[in-house]
Amino acid sequence: MPIPHYNQIAGQDTGRLISISDGVFAVALTLLMLELRIPIMEGIHSDAQLIDLFIARYPKFLVSFLAFMTSGIFWMGHSAQYKHIIICIYIR
Repeated sequence: MPIPHYNQIAGQDTGRLISISDGVFAVALTLLMLELRIPIMEGIHSDAQLIDLFIARYPKFLVSFLAFMTSGIFWMGHSAQYKHIIICIYIR
């Protein structure tokens, strides 16, 4: 008779761990995007002024974009790693 795996006895699997880590990444990515601010509309009277304001904020947008992409890459790697861990657990 095969020995039951701990996860079968406890009624838990790695899906709960994956869900909480997905939630943590989602909150982190949301907080990164909340730092971006839209220019105040009262001071803008033409499209050229709007473009100038966005160009002035270009470094902030670039840093936010790179941080968002880096976090997304780590999220994808983390997800792929846990898919591999799940396969290894259930093969045993």
